[in-house]
Amino acid sequence: MYSSSTSILDAEQRARRYWYADGIPTLVVGMGLVLCGFSLLSAQRETPLYTVASFAALGLYAVFVLKRIEIVDWLKSRFTYPRTGYVPPPVYAPDTSRPLSLGLSTPATDSSRDEEVQRVDWERHRRMGFAAAMVLLMQVAMMVIDKRWVFTVEGIVIAAALWIVRRDFRVSPVLLLGSPLLGLCTTLFVPSSQDRISYSLIGFGALFMLDGAIALIRHIGQNPAPQVPAA
Repeated sequence: MYSSSTSILDAEQRARRYWYADGIPTLVVGMGLVLCGFSLLSAQRETPLYTVASFAALGLYAVFVLKRIEIVDWLKSRFTYPRTGYVPPPVYAPDTSRPLSLGLSTPATDSSRDEEVQRVDWERHRRMGFAAAMVLLMQVAMMVIDKRWVFTVEGIVIAAALWIVRRDFRVSPVLLLGSPLLGLCTTLFVPSSQDRISYSLIGFGALFMLDGAIALIRHIGQNPAPQVPAA
């Protein structure tokens, strides 16, 4: 018996796993966080050199935010596509999970499959919205509560949010275990309350970059570039 919901969910998960398997999207997110944190940190150092560095980092951060898909696609064209082929981003990928019907399917069948697509999309957006709300509330708490232990809680909350969206994104033990540890280190080793948010952003950015770099190195090792035949 054919289960459309299972087929749709499996197809979406395979497409998303393929897109995130090389670690490049995670690496780009990490770069953006590092730039944002460095911009904030430099802005607190009131010297002309740090001011220039802050604006430069802020400008690069804006580029990473606005052109994230293009940057990821450019990096994939250098490292991933030559090895494993091209794939569009999941958010733009057409729905290929429906079986070929040759025009013989009934409107009722198509309608039920459309409902399944909407249900799967709604569940994914609900998970992502809940995780985003957790992180946003945590950021608000960090601005309101000026206590060192808040950053330890932040690390735990971010790990929990990543665990919630693990079906939709590649989430590795590096992020799940590193987030609480990073929050604890920020609490223990960054005495200045003004610097904690900046170092926290830089730390999480470095953590995402490390996770993405490990995944990319592993992906390249498992998928060597095809050899060009000698002329």
